[in-house]
Amino acid sequence: MNANYVTKNLMVGSAPNKEDLDFVGNVADVLVLCAKQNQLPGCQKEGLEILRVPLTDDVLTHSELVRALAAGDKVAARLKEGKRVMSTCMAGINRSALIAGLAMRKRGSSYKTTLETIRDARGPEALFNDYFRKVLRNVSSKA
Repeated sequence: MNANYVTKNLMVGSAPNKEDLDFVGNVADVLVLCAKQNQLPGCQKEGLEILRVPLTDDVLTHSELVRALAAGDKVAARLKEGKRVMSTCMAGINRSALIAGLAMRKRGSSYKTTLETIRDARGPEALFNDYFRKVLRNVSSKA
């Protein structure tokens, strides 16, 4: 697994496995699992809140979109509480970046700043999914 800070207390990374939970628990208070195929069923770690947000890496169904928007709100709330959040998916460039980006937008970041900040942290291929960029562009930014 690999992860990078996108903003203070917000990391985006690739999928963890069960053995990575000790590391994650040392750097994050909240772990967001975004890859539909990697939800680590039954895994728990004391002191680590695990948000399971199973998403496909494609155009989202209505229920997936609702789930993603709710997760972005939850992540924004946890960041406001001063918690450290790590958002993950398989490669750490689309689904996890979408949830991190939604939280950033909820916290007042513009679409352009959100996209640039995530790409600066995760590389130019981050958020290559056109649909995810459209979601981020169209979600309202609230300060």
